[in-house]
Order: sequence, then structure tokens, then C-alpha cells
Amino acid sequence: MKTKRLFSMLSLVFLLSVSFMACDNVKDSDLETKAMDLIATNPDAVDVNVMVVDKVATLSGSVEEEATKGYIESTVQGVKGIKSTVNNIMVTPPAPDYTEMDATLREALVDALKDHPTVMAEVRDGEIILTGEVSEKDLPMVMEKVMALNPLKVENNITIK
Repeated sequence: MKTKRLFSMLSLVFLLSVSFMACDNVKDSDLETKAMDLIATNPDAVDVNVMVVDKVATLSGSVEEEATKGYIESTVQGVKGIKSTVNNIMVTPPAPDYTEMDATLREALVDALKDHPTVMAEVRDGEIILTGEVSEKDLPMVMEKVMALNPLKVENNITIK
């Protein structure tokens, strides 16, 4: 009877230890898939990748905000089975939108250059590029009018005649 009870207890301990070990025996690829599925729900994480090796998740790619980077890391760290996370995500803010500024500069340039028909201006990303011809005495007046518009930069390619 004692032998039977001891054998039963040993069998139970063995089965419990095998099941606990089996729970911890999750494949890296399954963890990677689970992590990618979770971050795929975040539209700000489309350029982020997850690679899992030995239960360590390595994040790479880029996002526009530091908060998104932290959110993705905590989401992946929360996947059951992942031991740690290496966050190599780069934070790259979006490029500024100069559309409105460019439109305002183009409109103002029409008036600023109306007395100088040989001077042409191109506006790109808040910068004004001047080309054409002007007399030496009129150049300071042209530059003063253009600078008064407060562009980010003025590139003067005007030929003095």
C-alpha cells in the first residue's frame, strides 16, 4: 500500500513537472507571431519589426513619437513567454509640412516683385529661389522686399545686368 501510494505521488510529481516544462517550451516563432499580431493593431507601428531569439524580443524599425516606442515595447514585453525586450526602434518625427507657408509666400511674391518683371521666384519648403536679371541699383530693393516676407531662406541666383 505504501509502495503504491509512493508510486502514485511520484507519478503525479513527474506529470506536473512535465506539464510545467511543456508550458515554458513555447517556440520563438510563436512568440514572434503573437508580438507582431499585437503591435499590428497600432497604426503607428507599421514600420516596426519583432524578432525573437531565446525568448528575447528585439524591436527594430521607426516610429514618429517616443510614446509610441514605449507603448510597443510594453506591449511586446507583456507577451507571455518573452523574457526581455531590446528596443532598437528609432524615433523619426515626420517632415514639416510647408504647404501653407509656400502658398502664402507665392501669393506675397506676386506683389513684392511686380515692379521687377525680369526677376522670377520659386518657392519650395519655405525657401525662395530667385533667378533672372536686375540692375545693380535695384538688387537691394528686391532683396529687401523678399526678405520682408520672412522665408526660411533666400537663394539669390539673380544676374546683375
